[in-house]
Amino acid sequence: MKKTYWIAIAAVLTFVCVLGIPIIFSTVTGVPYWYLFPLRELSIVSPGRVMSVKVNPTVPTTLGEIITVTLLDAANNTPIEQATVKVMKDSVDFTDVTTNAKGIATFEYPGATTIIYVSKDGYNDAPAEVIPKIPDSWVTIQNYQYVTWGITLLASWTPVIYLSLKPKEEQQHKIPKRR
Repeated sequence: MKKTYWIAIAAVLTFVCVLGIPIIFSTVTGVPYWYLFPLRELSIVSPGRVMSVKVNPTVPTTLGEIITVTLLDAANNTPIEQATVKVMKDSVDFTDVTTNAKGIATFEYPGATTIIYVSKDGYNDAPAEVIPKIPDSWVTIQNYQYVTWGITLLASWTPVIYLSLKPKEEQQHKIPKRR
């Protein structure tokens, strides 16, 4: 086969494996697809003060259960008043609540995976909190996912690399001429 065919085959295999394997993995294990592709912070520079965020309960059991978010200044453990707590469910804003003088905000658990964002002027935005809390086993599964991607890419591109480096005369089978 020509080199261009091998490149096309490898490209298709890579595309199918990079998208197909995580989708199948997510379906079989129950780990949400969005967790397999986490977004990382682009910078470690922190110009503002740091908030300590506590969510209780971390694993709500019933729809409508009251969730309490407590915000404290990480440096001196004082409550943070008038901070915004944004609650999202299924990537849609569910509600925005504001902390009181004790640094506490409450809302009713909307069900499913709920993401809580916290912000306040003069403070660094806190990392998103997710309830129900993500099981530690998912972190291990995510690490295995990266290994799987690496193996998939290596396996799908190995024939292309091999054929690209192989001398042309070895790539073609010579048929002896009849006399």
